Amino acid sequence: MSTNGQAKVLTHDEIARLFGAMGSPRDQALFGILLYCGLRVSEAISLRPGDIKGDVLVLPAMDGLGISTHSFRRTALTNLSNAGVPLRVIQEISVHRSLASLQRYLEVSPEQKKAAIAALGY
Repeated sequence: MSTNGQAKVLTHDEIARLFGAMGSPRDQALFGILLYCGLRVSEAISLRPGDIKGDVLVLPAMDGLGISTHSFRRTALTNLSNAGVPLRVIQEISVHRSLASLQRYLEVSPEQKKAAIAALGY
């Protein structure tokens, strides 16, 4: 858990170590789907071959102590935000009902806060 009681956002090193620790291709595939699609476990296991349209995985809209599977979702969404993907696009990808609920998922690092303050140029 992070200091604010939410699931931990994983570092690139932690992601690489987790991928390396996966014993089977099936586990790696499930981990990749959770991480790169930002899905909940229930969403990932409900995927079917028919959800693949050409080379695109079409995600069905669903209602909705360390590293948890929820960390994958927070990590994916935070990384999209850090990459400059507009919040509205991330909201559509993650199927959050509101931007307010999405923003609770996004981690803001101390470095980002410092850079924002420094951008003021005072």
